Amino acid sequence: MIFFTADLHFGHENVIRYEDRPFSSCQEMDRVLISNWNKKIKPTDLVYILGDLTFIKSEARIAKLIQQLNGRLFLIKGNHDYFAKKAWAQKYFEQIVDYLEIKIDGYLLCMMHYPLASWNKKHYGSVHLHGHIHSNKLPFFIEGRIYNVGVDVNNYYPISWSELKEKLILEGDVNGMRI
Repeated sequence: MIFFTADLHFGHENVIRYEDRPFSSCQEMDRVLISNWNKKIKPTDLVYILGDLTFIKSEARIAKLIQQLNGRLFLIKGNHDYFAKKAWAQKYFEQIVDYLEIKIDGYLLCMMHYPLASWNKKHYGSVHLHGHIHSNKLPFFIEGRIYNVGVDVNNYYPISWSELKEKLILEGDVNGMRI
C-alpha cells in the first residue's frame, strides 16, 4: 500500500501549543504518532513524508525514531527537515527530494511540502499533495485538486492512497479526465 503524511514534527515541544495538539508532552505526542503510524503502515508499504518529519538533529536520535516506523520512507523536504542536508540522512530514506511526481491508478500526484497555486497538469486532473499549513484553511483560493496530507488534518494518522482516491472519486474527475 501507499501512504502520505506531513508535519509530524517529532521532538518539537512547541508544535503542541502552536497547533493546539491534544498532547500533554512531546514524549506523548511522539509515542501516539508512532503508534498511529504503525497501526496503518506495514513494513513493505511505501510512505511519502511531505516534510517536517522532525526537529531532531542528532543522527542517533533520528535513527532510533526511524527504526520505530514501518514502511519504506520517501522524504519530500520541509522547512524544518534540517537533517536532510546531511550526507548521513540518505541511508534512512529511499529518496530525499524537494518535489516529486508519481502516477498511481491513472492519477498524477504532484507532491511538495508547500501548497502551490499551480502545479503540473493542474487543469487536466492532476492532484497536488502538500503539508506545511497544518490546517485545511489556505490563505487564498486555489482552484483544482489540492489535499493537505498533514497529521493535524488527518486525525494524527498517515492517509492511504485508497482513502485519498475515494475522496477523488467522490469529487468526480475534473472534466471527466484523469492523467
